[in-house]
Amino acid sequence: MKSSYVLTLLALGTTLLASPFTVTAEQVMDSWREPLMVELDTAVKAGVLAEGDSVEGRLVDDFRYKNKIIPAGTKFSGHFQETEASKRYARPGFVQIKMDQIQLPSGETLSVSNSEIETRPLRHPDGMTMGQFIKRGIPLTATGAATSIPLNLATGLNGGVVAAISYGARSAFATTQEFLNMGSTTSDDHAAKKIWQGFYRASAVPAAQSFVSKSPNPSYETGDVMPLYLKRSAFNTLFKDVLPVHSTSTKAEILPHQTEEALEEE
Repeated sequence: MKSSYVLTLLALGTTLLASPFTVTAEQVMDSWREPLMVELDTAVKAGVLAEGDSVEGRLVDDFRYKNKIIPAGTKFSGHFQETEASKRYARPGFVQIKMDQIQLPSGETLSVSNSEIETRPLRHPDGMTMGQFIKRGIPLTATGAATSIPLNLATGLNGGVVAAISYGARSAFATTQEFLNMGSTTSDDHAAKKIWQGFYRASAVPAAQSFVSKSPNPSYETGDVMPLYLKRSAFNTLFKDVLPVHSTSTKAEILPHQTEEALEEE
């Protein structure tokens, strides 16, 4: 009898271990600026796929915003509204997607073809627009100017000497950024590497190379997880007008102080 009981427990444990199951997390979204993470059923490649080509994917986790939830497994179907390959001079490649249909795991289909459910342009992490390029270079440029201009006016030193002092100031600033990981271009933790990188950035050589080179195109294969950044209006439309309250998860309770007005644009 005892041995039979032990064998039964072993068989049950083996069955549970062998059974496939998926553990999903609930991602609480505080703002429209945060992305939905989607596992792709089709590849997404700027400069390869054309406008109008279809794209599909499904959420990897539950995504909750206030009193509504988009559950894991929700399938997004859409098409490339705009796509462009990278070009020189701070013109990174990007893809922009428009949603045509959303299907919940329950099988319920939410038609959004008449709604403007569009993503913001998705670029490669290393791709910088002209505005971002200028913004990133402002601190170093300002540091050099704040050193060289007053020094030149106050002392009348030779231009080469002033330039050398200005370079030293920029190098100190860039090296400090490297150690603080602010604007850092390397993940290397070695002090010597960070110091070298700071002096190298201060020379403006990396900035010039980045400006005249093409940045990598955003490229995701089937099965990759891609961030989906919705436009503000699209985010509010999806969570306020399209998704039903309560129908996706019992965890999405409406608190006494919450109303539909809570989903109005911030």
